[in-house]
Amino acid sequence: YRETNPANELQPKEAEARVRQRHTWEGFQKVRAAAPAWLQRTMDIALYSLQRRGDLVLMHIDSVNQDERAVQVLQQKTRNYAKPVYIEIKAGEALWSSLRAAIKSDVPCPYLVHCRPKRITPKTRAAKLHPFAVLPGYLSKQFTKARDESGAYDHLKPAERPTFHDIRALGILMYFKAGYPVEYIMALAGHA
Repeated sequence: YRETNPANELQPKEAEARVRQRHTWEGFQKVRAAAPAWLQRTMDIALYSLQRRGDLVLMHIDSVNQDERAVQVLQQKTRNYAKPVYIEIKAGEALWSSLRAAIKSDVPCPYLVHCRPKRITPKTRAAKLHPFAVLPGYLSKQFTKARDESGAYDHLKPAERPTFHDIRALGILMYFKAGYPVEYIMALAGHA
């Protein structure tokens, strides 16, 4: 005889309450001001394209059509589909200026998200597709460093402060407030 029902242990757990807060426009701008130039460009591209961190670091300069002012993106979560999902984003002025700045950067790298490292170990070099390419973990760490240096979210506990990924939520909100259809925003963000 048991006092408890063993099937209860197999029931799905309730989702934990959201701890991290979302970015505010003012907070985003404050973090952006404290960030180095390469991270500022990346933050802008993330905000206006709504792409995930993993997709951003793999965006190639050749995927930018300068005549059409557009960028083509393969969303990595679909790369193993029978028909991978490519999207073409027509760049508005803010996105275009960030894309153009990345292309014209003095750092010779075929990836849009790039920076000249202060030092590089053989292990890091082996993990990268190009010596000046940025790995997703490094992008997150540098964003966190700039966020904390800016003081934009000092009123929040460290676990509550927004991360690089939360830039997508701010971008989605901006598109929604600008009157774009929800279907367009979801397609751009890669949401089902």
